[in-house]
Amino acid sequence: MTRTRDALDIFKRALLLEAPEHVAFFDRECAGDVELRAQVDALLRADGDAGDFLAMPIAARLDRSGDQVGAYRLQHLVGSGGMGSVYRAERSDGVYSRPVAIKLLLFEAGDLRQRFAREQRILGALDHPNIARLLDVGSDANGAPFLVMEFVEGQLLTDYMRNRALDARERVELFLKILDAVQTAHSQLVIHRDIKPGNVLVDAYGEPKLLDFGIAKLSGDQAPSMTRTGLGPLTPDYASPEQVRGEPIGIGSDIYSLGVLLYELLTGQRPYHIADDTRPSEIERIVCMTEPARPSTHLPGKGLPGSRRDLDAILLKALEKNARQRYASCAAFADDLRHWLDGQQVLAREPSWPERSLRFVRRHQAAMAIVGAAALALMVGSVLALWQAHVAGLERDRAEHVNRFLTDMLSAANPSDLGRKATLRDVLDRAQRLAERDAIDNPQSGATTLLTLASTYHALGESDAARHSAEAALAAANRSGDAAQISAVQIKLGDILTERGDFDASANILAQARALTLDRSNSRQRAQAAIALGSLDSRRDNPESARQWFETALRELPANDVATRGELLNNLAIVKDMQGDTAGALAMHRQVVDLFRKAYPHGHPDLAKALANLAGALESANAFEQAAAAYAEALPMQIELLGDSHPDVVQTLSSMANLSLRRGDIESALRDGARAWKAAQNLVPDHPLTAYAAVMYAQALCAARRASEALPLIEQALAQRKKQLPPDHPLIANTESLLGLATAQAGDVAAGERIARDAYERLRGKLGEPHELTVKAKQRLEQIQATP
Repeated sequence: MTRTRDALDIFKRALLLEAPEHVAFFDRECAGDVELRAQVDALLRADGDAGDFLAMPIAARLDRSGDQVGAYRLQHLVGSGGMGSVYRAERSDGVYSRPVAIKLLLFEAGDLRQRFAREQRILGALDHPNIARLLDVGSDANGAPFLVMEFVEGQLLTDYMRNRALDARERVELFLKILDAVQTAHSQLVIHRDIKPGNVLVDAYGEPKLLDFGIAKLSGDQAPSMTRTGLGPLTPDYASPEQVRGEPIGIGSDIYSLGVLLYELLTGQRPYHIADDTRPSEIERIVCMTEPARPSTHLPGKGLPGSRRDLDAILLKALEKNARQRYASCAAFADDLRHWLDGQQVLAREPSWPERSLRFVRRHQAAMAIVGAAALALMVGSVLALWQAHVAGLERDRAEHVNRFLTDMLSAANPSDLGRKATLRDVLDRAQRLAERDAIDNPQSGATTLLTLASTYHALGESDAARHSAEAALAAANRSGDAAQISAVQIKLGDILTERGDFDASANILAQARALTLDRSNSRQRAQAAIALGSLDSRRDNPESARQWFETALRELPANDVATRGELLNNLAIVKDMQGDTAGALAMHRQVVDLFRKAYPHGHPDLAKALANLAGALESANAFEQAAAAYAEALPMQIELLGDSHPDVVQTLSSMANLSLRRGDIESALRDGARAWKAAQNLVPDHPLTAYAAVMYAQALCAARRASEALPLIEQALAQRKKQLPPDHPLIANTESLLGLATAQAGDVAAGERIARDAYERLRGKLGEPHELTVKAKQRLEQIQATP
């Protein structure tokens, strides 16, 4: 019996701890007593199995109306949830005459107690006229905690609006008060996580009151997301995609739920229909994959205060699948709504059809199995969107020919032809074969379609297919004899070859392109050839030559070409950084980010790359926290738009690993390094970023004293760089310096020191003592020399 009491005592105290603390606590308290530990484990399992009981409807539980709870008498039950029940109550000693709401904990389970305590902390920190206030706390006769809150006599938000027949302006004005309340919660680092009509009451004065912070979290804490299958379910109809997937959430999740709420308040229906018996997998598909209808399709034709198009843009921005593309704050959301009410210009802009198509394709390409003709036609729409720019500049007969080709390409999406599990790659490959066949008889239009296919493959990170399409396009363009078309294809092929690390082949084709543009092409194409040559020199570690090419392009480029100008300034900033002008590089990177934010308000690969490059410049300036923030913004955008194995993603993850090492965070460096290395395995063989990812991950492994795992990565990267780069290239010596450190850590200190010393001397001779790579090589050598 004593042992059982001991087990119960240990179990009871464990409920007050966070789950990660349990193992060490049990080891200490049970002190090797196997039987005692078995009893404690049995109690924990029983507690975990109680989840189904706690999820039972309140009708199956005891109604405590009439009970005395502290100084309060419970009058009647108002409502309940998985965590607690709420009663209308009054203070029995007459000290406080108004009715109050008492929230009681339903059951003494550890997770519920922690959540109840968290709600108490959260409510105690909030003070806003549209948030129900916490008045008191206490414990009942059995020691169970309770909360005393302001009692709101009122109607549910949706009932109030319907009963009062409020117009659109009045509904938005009421909603703005809710936005202000949530903004206040966010300013206190509180995320509500369950915003819905049932958690908003409107009192007798027409003031909305936000209720129920039972599953709220403090920003930065580790409270898990709660799904329909977990204890205390959220409401899937109003849950954000990241909530449904069980991913970490932030302010953007509340903004999404607010968007659903406003959509319902204005249109009378929700963006998605989710039945009570909908399977979790289907809920995830609906919320994460389907696009909501424009709210204006459900609104009356007249009587709106502002533009229907602007209202669509505002709501669709709040309902973006990617949290980073939603409003940054409730205040920004509110500003746009006020501008709409006043008939002023709003910040939100509905994504264009091509952009929506591209997002659809990129979201689905990760799964690589899109079923059905309609979905496949949408994927083909992404290619159509890219082609429109080319078609616009063609003569009428060439445009008609390309349109006929598009019709043939769309027929390739027929599931009876390719099969119902056809992928994006299947459709593009079919289009490639059609284009090559078409180019035999129509070389000029065939070259146009093949060039666009090359651009599409390149944007998706399919380097081999991109090169094949570009080479086929060049062959067709040469047969057509169109100089402008030939040089355009040469520039694209040169870019593809540069990214693959085929520098000599790229130099040859780009030299031809530049000569041809000087002879026969317009200033835009001359500038594009100069940019491509500058990028090649930058990759080959010739910063001065790269700078000259980029400045030449800047003079030649038309002022209205914002996208290319941004790319060009970005490249110039990288060169400044390579030449040691950190301050100049940083200023220019910020300029590029600002330029792309205005050009691409809904996100874009160019904006993501500019953010990643800004992060690199900030790292060079030792502004590590700002660099980490820029990487944190860039990476999700790249994964969303490009997939998780694109070269840009590999580069960002590798750079993040390096930054974490500089910050002394070995665990994060190992995590990001491993992700980068895994993603790099999907690149073409000998892609330059494969070596980069290998070196960054190997550095993290060496820092973690896992040299045996680092050595094969370093050796692979060294062999690749010796194959692709000049013998005196600094990256070769840097890789050998790391090889020396790993060799020494693996046990051969003498050999490691020889390798590291030779690499250090070569870097010092080529780059000078102050250079970052020289400093790093010296540190590795000193680390080896300090080895016992």
